Amino acid sequence: MVACATRAAGGASPPTRGRGRDDARPSGAHARRITVRLGSRLRRRPEEAALKPRWRFLATVVTTGVLLDSGSKLWAVSTLEPGRTVHLWGGFLKLTLSFNRGAAFGVNLGEASRPLFSAFSVLVLVWLVNLYRREPTMGRLRGLGVALVCAGALGNLIDRVFWQRGVVDFLGPYDLGFMVWPIFNVADCYVVVGIASLLFSLRHGDPLLAPPPPSSSPEDTG
Repeated sequence: MVACATRAAGGASPPTRGRGRDDARPSGAHARRITVRLGSRLRRRPEEAALKPRWRFLATVVTTGVLLDSGSKLWAVSTLEPGRTVHLWGGFLKLTLSFNRGAAFGVNLGEASRPLFSAFSVLVLVWLVNLYRREPTMGRLRGLGVALVCAGALGNLIDRVFWQRGVVDFLGPYDLGFMVWPIFNVADCYVVVGIASLLFSLRHGDPLLAPPPPSSSPEDTG
């Protein structure tokens, strides 16, 4: 009885040896899809490798700028007296320690200044990083401008977050004849130079234009 049931079950099962080999072979359309996917991955690798130096450049400029800005502020707080101006190099360099709870040029919104300007700095940083990401062929001058503005915004944001007295300023003031330029800091210099670089590159083109990324045309896979 058992033997007959076994033979019956074995006879009912269809042969699978030959079919398994045929199923393992991809069809022509499936093979073409695999080739296209592999080709697209191979094309993306040079482009991804070309993007790494850009982000390394951005991280280096921002990190170096923030470290220099923070170090200069720590030096100013530990060395200068608030409200007392020190003249160096024949008055060319003026140092006056001040704490700014508002924004540039003395813009102050009272108790709301700290959270509002901190949130605004975060939005600016997110927008600049997204701009940098969406333009892989951005010229070096424009990329430097983005990096400097990021460094300046981040440097002052650190002050607003960790210093109850506000942003540390210590350069100036300077009498320009038609106005007195208010006290500022190194991070403010980054922002001014960065914006000037961006405006120059937008108006006159970027003299340090980066080379275009590798072509990703379908012919490259052939």
